[in-house]
Amino acid sequence: TDKLPVITLAAALAAAEAIRECSGVNALIKWPNDIVFEGKKLGGILTEMAADMDGVRYVVCGIGINANAENFPKELETVATSIYMHTKKVCIRKYLIKEIIKIFLEYYKLFLKKRSLAFIKEEYEVRLIHKDKYINILGKDSVKEVLSKGIDEKGFLVVSDKEGEYSISSGEISIRL
Repeated sequence: TDKLPVITLAAALAAAEAIRECSGVNALIKWPNDIVFEGKKLGGILTEMAADMDGVRYVVCGIGINANAENFPKELETVATSIYMHTKKVCIRKYLIKEIIKIFLEYYKLFLKKRSLAFIKEEYEVRLIHKDKYINILGKDSVKEVLSKGIDEKGFLVVSDKEGEYSISSGEISIRL
């Protein structure tokens, strides 16, 4: 279960790379599971698993990408975007899906071989929209401003503040653009 973040991170990186390959849109990542372009959400990753005392039973990873939407409802138009809205070309979804799967499987095979995220850390951080920027970590009853530094070998977000540098494994973040 401690290796689960690799699925989400590899899927996000694969989706961002496939979007660029298929459309030219230079998609970025908002840790851990949002695909963004020009500050708006282009897609997202949702990873779920079932585990018990014997280990992980299954992992399901869903990838949603706004491919061919021409517009969004008023309440979403400032936060959502699509590939079509930037290229004015219809995205052939089967090619995009094929590319995502191809790239994801390459990453997954490397992970099984190396048992570490080190091989994608640099690429992931290049696409991390908030690397070296101030972000807010949204808690249940609090907001904490920190500097986003990248990811660690487990896929956790590395941040720093006046108390020092540390990693967070989950949570909602808000980017100050």
